[in-house]
Amino acid sequence: MDEKDLRSALYIPDTFEYGANGKTPVLLVPGTAVPAGFTYHFGFAKLLAATDFADPVWVNIPGNSLDDIQLNAQYVAYAINYLSDVSNNAKIGLISWSQGGVDAQW
Repeated sequence: MDEKDLRSALYIPDTFEYGANGKTPVLLVPGTAVPAGFTYHFGFAKLLAATDFADPVWVNIPGNSLDDIQLNAQYVAYAINYLSDVSNNAKIGLISWSQGGVDAQW
């Protein structure tokens, strides 16, 4: 899979601090058939962004996680590695539900 495709699925808001100020980057992984932005934008993303300990981003898996789980998992794995790298090798938090949990475990 092309890195450009993997990177394009990762949404990093303008407010993301890249691990600065002690905030932990938190990856939000969606469930089946729902884009992450729709799932998390008005809930967990806003709540976490308002804290002093979490900095949320999300991955919009192409096909809304309806493709092969091995392909879906590549997007999650890339997002984790990319976020850690651009955040000074910080440990990454992860929140998922439904298929997103399986994608993250795979």
